[in-house]
Amino acid sequence: MATYLVGYEVKKGQFPNDNGGFVDYNNRLLNCVTDDGHSATSTGFSGFQVKLKMSEVAYSLGVPERDESVNLTLEKTFRKKIDFIYAPKNGKLEIVGFKLNFEK
Repeated sequence: MATYLVGYEVKKGQFPNDNGGFVDYNNRLLNCVTDDGHSATSTGFSGFQVKLKMSEVAYSLGVPERDESVNLTLEKTFRKKIDFIYAPKNGKLEIVGFKLNFEK
């Protein structure tokens, strides 16, 4: 079973907060495919997206927290196996990063 990174989308901007100000956001929607969940009635790959903060992606890739560094390195990891890292966040277990999987 494997999960592969096949693309990403930049989601960056601002949204209003309760105090009349704005909150900046800078996220990446990672496009992935996986064959996890393979069963007798379901075969092949299925696609999904994972939203991570740019800072989480930078940490996962080991690059500086700059859009250019993150985007360039993400593009170099297309079609590579990845494993997601989970941790408690907002009272539930969520994906907080990933690591490259170099197993064959």
